[in-house]
Amino acid sequence: MTALLITVDTELSASLQQRGVDLDDNIRRSIWAEAQGQAHGIGWQMDMLDRHGLKGVFFLDPLPALVHGADFLAPIVTAIVERGHEVQMHIHTEWLAWAKESPVGGRQGRNIGDFTLADQIVLLGLARQLLEQAGAMKARQVTVSRVGEVPGETTFYERYDLQTLCRIRRMSLSARTGQIFYRATEHPNADPAQIQGWHMPVGRLTSARQEWEHLWPRTWEVIPEVRRQRTHRLHLAAAGQEAFVCCRQQLYDPRSADVACWSPKPLTNQLVSAIRDWGHRTGYRTLQWVVADDTVKVLGQEAEPGGYTVETCALTPITE
Repeated sequence: MTALLITVDTELSASLQQRGVDLDDNIRRSIWAEAQGQAHGIGWQMDMLDRHGLKGVFFLDPLPALVHGADFLAPIVTAIVERGHEVQMHIHTEWLAWAKESPVGGRQGRNIGDFTLADQIVLLGLARQLLEQAGAMKARQVTVSRVGEVPGETTFYERYDLQTLCRIRRMSLSARTGQIFYRATEHPNADPAQIQGWHMPVGRLTSARQEWEHLWPRTWEVIPEVRRQRTHRLHLAAAGQEAFVCCRQQLYDPRSADVACWSPKPLTNQLVSAIRDWGHRTGYRTLQWVVADDTVKVLGQEAEPGGYTVETCALTPITE
């Protein structure tokens, strides 16, 4: 079974606002999607989800509260939460153009990326507060991802007390023969139950289950360009450690491959040696590993940084 998140952007229309449509009509048309005596908005969507025993995630934009007040949010949040679905945060900063009072000194932008990090922190904090006041589940923390290294950015993050939760980085390691006994066999079985409770020490950018659903099934291989990009799905055993390993040939460098690995144990030197040996015997020259900071040392001194890092930070301290 494929893991799937059904998400719905739940927001008032900025276009209708610009055309002078009042709040009630905007809610009726944008949230409940009422037209010609029928409704196909979030109520209808939840009916369909409930009918099939599914749960939806509704990304609600609270920033229109800066224009119309926050009272309109509570009935929407209540309608979603009482039916067992989930409310998450989603903001459209174009609403700042009509805000009665600007939380960021009058600065405007169409997208969150148009603002400085300091303004982003203010806007996201305000949006979180509005949703919590409207009845959404209280957020224990808000996280942000920091990609790459920008001069001066570390000092800025420290000033706002952003706490690093984890950091991953891409490392490059040559494929080479090694003095290691291992067994590697093709493993076409894509059942995710096989990795239940396992670690994913290599290649994890999202959840281990989501990465598995992306890499192991052959869903996308009906596309010729994807099919030409070799993907190896292996069951590997080395020094008493079992692992599932996916090696995908890089699109523009056929002698290089990206490694993903699931195992019931953390990554070991023996498992690294086995994967490098297999890669060499298969014709690869370089293997790319995305690993957490505390795993880099397992790759050994030959591993070189690949110029890609992602740091996940807590925007606000966790409070009980």
